Order: sequence, then structure tokens, then C-alpha cells
Amino acid sequence: MAAAFGLLLTGCAELVSQGVREDVAQVHPEVRSARTPDRWDPQDDTLAGASALPISAVLQMHGTRATPHTIGYAEDKFDYFRVWVEALGTYTFSVTADGGALDVVLFYVDPVTSAEMSVTVARQDRRTWTLRLTHGPLGFEGPTGWWWVRVAPGTASSQTSYVLNYQYAKGLLDRWDPGDDAAKRGRNLGSANSPGQHGRHTLSEQDTADWFVVTLSAGRTYRFQTSPESSANLDLYLYKKRCGPLATPVASGKNGTPLTYTPSRDGAFCLKAVADPVGDVASYVLDYGPAP
Repeated sequence: MAAAFGLLLTGCAELVSQGVREDVAQVHPEVRSARTPDRWDPQDDTLAGASALPISAVLQMHGTRATPHTIGYAEDKFDYFRVWVEALGTYTFSVTADGGALDVVLFYVDPVTSAEMSVTVARQDRRTWTLRLTHGPLGFEGPTGWWWVRVAPGTASSQTSYVLNYQYAKGLLDRWDPGDDAAKRGRNLGSANSPGQHGRHTLSEQDTADWFVVTLSAGRTYRFQTSPESSANLDLYLYKKRCGPLATPVASGKNGTPLTYTPSRDGAFCLKAVADPVGDVASYVLDYGPAP
């Protein structure tokens, strides 16, 4: 089986350039039905026959509302899709079902053991399941190469139809908390009276800053530090009262140095993490708590 995967890797450039399989063009329109076995790509029921998805910054669709994929029939329990992951950025896949439940996972295959690795399970929002893969400068979510999306019925007896959408974005999206990019939506870390850690976070041109809210006690000295996993320098800024781009910080830690601060009052403070220079690609973990 490992040899088969080696052949897939060898032919990656040709497969990606070919794009989506054109099996659907060979199917007579009258037999394309949402309630019959999948006519889109009958070969995609196995890992080796997975449909190749071309990398695209424009939202792409595999299957259509008029002629969707189907899943859950006796001879069609799995659909496989694959994408060549190499460029820095975020790959997003969403599967919208006509009804019923789905089991959607993203993974790569170990070329030596043929085992599925770094399996990521899709998050469900109503009838849509979404997967995201952020391929950073360190490849911290997995290696360069083929990744697979597998779609299966959510239960053994369920049958449904679905459409797959996918898109590539050059910037890195912060998987930990994409809402913390604005001061008013800073991630609440709670009290810093006990040591804590948060991340791994990412920063990029599309995600230039992360904001946090932390509760401090008067008279205690606190320490905040980032553990960068890239060559970028990171700066930390601590604010009280106003937490925004025009506010004046009460303390800072620049070029990766720790930020220490002893507040004169109890209360909530805002912490901002930003790359130096702003917009640089960075990956980091935030450590915080009482100063030793």
C-alpha cells in the first residue's frame, strides 16, 4: 500500500493541474439523482481513487445542488477527496448536506505505516460541516503533500446527498480563536493568579494582532511571555481601561522579552500580542501568571 501512495506523490503536479475529475461529464443527465448511488465520481469510494481538488483562491464547488454527491448506500459508504498542501496559507473545506448526519474528517497518510495521521474532525453548524487546515512556515499541522477529506454517513443507516465547497487563502487564520483579532472581542483568560498557557496562535498579514482580557490583583507582580515557534519577533502590550489601537499601554515587552507588571488596583486588563514587524508570519504560545 505504501508503494501506491508513493505513486500518488510522484504524480502530484500532474494531478493538481488536471483539477477536478471530469467523470460527471460522462454521465447521462437522466441518471444523476440525489437519491441514487453517487454518479459524480464512482472511483472516489476508495482512498486510491480520491478526486483531486485543485488549489484555488476562488471558492470552488464539487457536486452541485442539481447533481449532488450521495452517500450512505450499500455500495457507497465513503467519498474521498484530496488536495496537495504546499503553499503557506489556510485550506477550508465545507460540506453541506441535504439532510441527515455526516462524518467528515481531514487527514494525511504516513508513507511508511500507511496510517491516517493528524485526523481533524469537522465542526457542524446546522447542515454544514467545516474543516480548516493552516499550513504555516513550520508545517505545524502536518507535512507538505497530499491531504485527504473523507465523507461518510453519520450513522450506519443514514443516506443523504451533499455538496463540497473548498477554498485556499494565502493568509494564516488563527485556529485557536479567530475572534480575538479585535480589542472588543479579546479572549478572556480569567485570573492570572495561577500560571496559565494559551495557544498555539498564529499571526500574519490578515491577522496582525491577538487580544486577551486578564484579571489582575493589586500589589502582585505578573509576567507574560510568548514562546515563538518562528523567526519573527513578538511584542506584548498591557492596557487598562481603554483597550484599543489609540490606548496607551501601561507596560510592554518587546522583541520577545517578557512583560512584567504590578497593578495598583484589582481589575481586568487587556493584553495585545503583535508581530514585529506588524504583519509578519508568526506562531506562538502565550504563558502568563505570577512572576517567579
